[in-house]
Amino acid sequence: MANTRFAPDGNKDGMLTPREIILALRKNPTLAARLGLPANIREGATRDRLMQYFHSIDSDQNDEISRDEFLRFAKLARRKEQAVARKKELTQ
Repeated sequence: MANTRFAPDGNKDGMLTPREIILALRKNPTLAARLGLPANIREGATRDRLMQYFHSIDSDQNDEISRDEFLRFAKLARRKEQAVARKKELTQ
């Protein structure tokens, strides 16, 4: 499983860079929507937002997201979504 490529990894080196994420968001607006990011990142506020998001995933702050960092982030995000869904069910 360690050699499994994740979709936005354009050069297939096992790491994601901000540029690769920007290209993936442009090509896939559905991915952008799922991540809560704009599909068209430009200099300024949208790029700042992307970089804030990127650095929240990049736990070792090396300006690349490894597959492990991505999977840890995805697992936490999934847990948060499930907690919100459970809370919503309880309040209905």
